[in-house]
Parts: sequence; C-alpha cells; structure tokens
Amino acid sequence: MTEQIPHSLDNGCPDLDIRELYLYAVIVGPIEENHGWGSGAYQCAVDPEPEEAGICSANWDGFIGDYHINADGRLALRNYFYPFTEQKPTQVDEELSGDFFLVLKPTFGAPRVYVPFLDGKVVAEVSEWSFEDRNAYEVHRGIVALKDAVRDGDLETVNRAFGSWEISDLPDGVHLDDLVVLACEGGHRGVLDSLVERGASIGRRALPTSLTNGKRDLCRHLIGSGLVELDERMPGGTTPLHHSIEKGYADVAVSLLLAGASVLDMSEREHEKLALLLDENAAIIGSLAEDETTAQDMLCVLAKEAYRTALAAESQQAKRRATRRADALFSLARRFGPLRGVSRDYSKKARNKLNGIG
Repeated sequence: MTEQIPHSLDNGCPDLDIRELYLYAVIVGPIEENHGWGSGAYQCAVDPEPEEAGICSANWDGFIGDYHINADGRLALRNYFYPFTEQKPTQVDEELSGDFFLVLKPTFGAPRVYVPFLDGKVVAEVSEWSFEDRNAYEVHRGIVALKDAVRDGDLETVNRAFGSWEISDLPDGVHLDDLVVLACEGGHRGVLDSLVERGASIGRRALPTSLTNGKRDLCRHLIGSGLVELDERMPGGTTPLHHSIEKGYADVAVSLLLAGASVLDMSEREHEKLALLLDENAAIIGSLAEDETTAQDMLCVLAKEAYRTALAAESQQAKRRATRRADALFSLARRFGPLRGVSRDYSKKARNKLNGIG
C-alpha cells in the first residue's frame, strides 16, 4: 500500500512525550479487534466531505484531521483539511470524549503505538500504553534520545548511543548526514567530529546550516577542514561569503577568502560592504592570516595566488576563472588605496604573461 499522509497532531501536554510519532487514526473499541484498528474510527459530530479529486493513493480518505492536545491532556479536532485540492477546510472544533486510542507510528510502515484516553484525558504513562512491537518502540525512543543529544551537544550520550549500534547496520530513522545538520544547527564541533569519525559525510548542508544559525566558530572549523563547498548556495540563493558580508561576520568572511571562496559575481554594493567590513576588522585579519596584517595585503596575496593558478592552468576555462578571481581581488585591494610596489608590479607582469606579452 502506498504510504499515507498522517493526520496533523499538535501536542501541548507537557507530560506526554510523543515526539517523532505521527497520528494515523483515532479509534474506539478493543485494539485486539479488526487487526488492531478496534471497532472503528472515532465518530465526531461533523463529518468530512472530501471531493473525489482529493482521493488518491497517498490519501485514500481524501482528508486529514487537524488535532490538538491541550495542556490538560484533552484532544480536540479543529478542522478537516483536503490535501491536493483547493477545497476549503471544514471547521469542527470538537473536544473528543469517552475512551479511545491514538494510533501513532514513527513512519507509515512501522509498528503501531496505542496511546489511550480515558474519559477524554490522555494516559501519559508509557507503561499504560499498548504496542504492536515494544522493542521497535524502544529503538525509536533511542533514536529520539540520540537526536536530542546531538542537538544539545551531549557528546557522551552520542558516543554511548553509537556504542550499542553497528555503524553498518543503524536502525531505520538514524541517518548520519541528518545528524550532521543537527550538530551544525547547534554549533557542536565535538559532536560533529565524532559523527565524521563514524563515517558521516560533512555534506552540502553543513556550512550553510552553521552560518544560518550564526555558529561562526564551527563555520571557521568547517572552512578550514577543506571538506565543504565554499560557494554552496544558502537558502535564498546567496553564497556563504555574501551571507557573511550581510551579517557582518568578518571572521567568517576572512576565512572564506583565505580558503578560496569566489569573489566573482558580486555587485558593486557587495564589494563596498566587503571592503568596509575588512577595513573595520583589521585585527581579525591579523589573527587569521599568517603574514598579512592589513586588508589590502591579504587581498593582494590572494590575488597573486590566483594569478599563479591562472598561469599554471592547463585549460582555458580554468585560466579564465582564476584570472577573473585575481582581477576581482586586486580590484578590492585598490579600494584601500593604490597598490604598492611589488603588488602593483606583479599585477602588471602577470597580466602581460597571461596575454602572451613578454
């Protein structure tokens, strides 16, 4: 059967932990009946009215319920929604009463977890729940705990969790690359390094995620690792360098420049903002660059490296790209005043060599 869309369930009860479990039904009657679906679905006073166009293989009922559990542990059905159609929701606003069960699963094909409600109120104690496969649920809880530990930067718990699982045979729901993103959201370098040691790939989302969440120390670590794409597009289409300039992250911008991030396709305004950012943060340049102590010195050194790359390039495409980078860097350097001595002469000589003069 095609995987079905779960109902929407918003849990506002602090005593009930159903994280990463999704609602597939609200049923009444003994769960031993009808292959675990009880005597049927809970019947609310208002029925859904799905249009035929919304009934499809991913939603055989043609609707999904919008449920909410309040702080007191009582469940209400707020609306019926009709996916894949323009049909307006049906308002219900009914608090469910009596005895019934939530049928929850971490994924559509996973074993069911039955959470009982007695006289309309949830039974939050896990020991009172019923399970199609209790061991599968315990594995699920371990996965949730692992994700919590990654988010919190709890390296000891992360290592302990992996100590009970073979990396080559992780349970469903544990994806190392997704854990990398969680670690980057929190800026947890130790956890990230542990995941990489266990076989995780840094991936394309690591640097954008760290930068979006303002984790600048981790950004510099990732940039220095050489394992990230420096010009990977951020949400919204900008590059990490553009984002750093807009946010005023001088340390990240300098690290990106030193590592070879592209300065091409930058607008005049962005060049001006970058120059101003570098000028206002000369101390950062001195701490991150090896020999350069001013923004102009750093940009000139990078430009010379780009020219050397252009001269050594075998393909015309690589030669053109490196030349454009060098020109852009020298152009930025000139914003701090005329190029001096060696840098000025180097720019002219390199350009002549590239043009086949001399």
